[in-house]
Amino acid sequence: MGLLNVRSMAKAKRAQAISDIIVQNDLDVLLTTETWLKLSNFESVLQDACPPNFTFYHQSRDGRRGGGVGIQHTTSYRGEQIWFSNITTFEYVAVVLENDEWEVPVLLVNVYFPPGYSRGEFHNFLSDFEMLLCDIDGVYDHVIFTGDFNIHVDQGMQSSTIEFYFLLKQFGLEQHVDTQTHNRGHTLDLVLTRNVDVSDLIVFDPHISDHSIVIFKLSSPNKKRKSLKKKKDKKN
Repeated sequence: MGLLNVRSMAKAKRAQAISDIIVQNDLDVLLTTETWLKLSNFESVLQDACPPNFTFYHQSRDGRRGGGVGIQHTTSYRGEQIWFSNITTFEYVAVVLENDEWEVPVLLVNVYFPPGYSRGEFHNFLSDFEMLLCDIDGVYDHVIFTGDFNIHVDQGMQSSTIEFYFLLKQFGLEQHVDTQTHNRGHTLDLVLTRNVDVSDLIVFDPHISDHSIVIFKLSSPNKKRKSLKKKKDKKN
C-alpha cells in the first residue's frame, strides 16, 4: 500500500506519473490526499491515474477549492464504499476491502485534515474523529486509517500531539510513521492500525508534490488477532 499527498492530480502528466508510481512500486492500493478533484472531473482523472485492472473511490471537497481524498486498488480486492454521518471537520473516503487471502475484511479510511487550524478547530476535529471511531468500534475489528492529518506528531510535547495520541490509545490504534513526510519537515502523513500488522514501511520523495510517499506492507489479517488480544488483556 502507498499513501501520498499529490497536491492536484489533474495537473499536466501527474495522473500518468501516479499510475507509474503504482506500477513501479508494485502497489495493490494507493491512497491519495489533496487530489483537488471535483465531481465534474474525478472519474476521468482517476481513470488516467489507474493502471489496468485497478478501480477507485473518491470524495471531493464540497463548494471550495482544494482537498479531495481517493483510494485506488487492484480489482483482486473487493471493495465497498461506506459513509459516516455528521463529519464536517475533515474529509475522508472509507472502503471495506476483502480478498481471497484474507480471512476477514479490513476497513480502510483515508483522511485529510487541512492545516492552519485554530485550537478550537483542532478540538472540533478530535470530536469528529472520536465520533467516527465510536461508530466503527465493535463493528469493524480490523482497521487502517491513513492520510495527511497535518498534526506534527514528531513534536511529542506539543499539546495537539499529546491529545491526538491519547485518543488513538483509547481506541487501540497504533501509529507507524516515524520520519518526516513533508519537505519542510514534520511527520504529517500517518498510518494508523488496529488488529492489522504493518511491515517494511519506507518513506521517500517521488517528486510528485511537497510530500513524500509512505509505502508499507499489510500482513494478511485473520480472525485470531482479536481473540488473542482479548486473552492477553485478560491474563495481564
